[in-house]
Amino acid sequence: MWRRRSLVGAASDEEAARLATSSFQRFLNVIRGKPIFVPPPVDSMQGLWSESERSVVESKFGVAVIGGPDTVQQKLARFLRATNVDELIFASDLYDHRDRLRSFEIAAEAMKTLDTAELQRI
Repeated sequence: MWRRRSLVGAASDEEAARLATSSFQRFLNVIRGKPIFVPPPVDSMQGLWSESERSVVESKFGVAVIGGPDTVQQKLARFLRATNVDELIFASDLYDHRDRLRSFEIAAEAMKTLDTAELQRI
């Protein structure tokens, strides 16, 4: 069994939160019926969405893995302990391709460092 997870890994939790705004804006455009190109990140989503739109977007990304290396590792470990999945598929809708690649690298590093015994219990 597999699960698709949204992923935004960056050098810090704050940078990941900023980069995640590209994904938030993209999904917001889906809701609004607008073109869904990945927009550049913004410092804040405040003023870009209504409260109801914010609620819908945040619920969509409620299980996303967004954070710096330690946060990504913790969220992945928690998710793997809570599920019976044997495969994860990550999607990373980031504006800059280098950020997307780094996000995948952070997830790969996190998976390598997870305790093998912990993963075998799943």
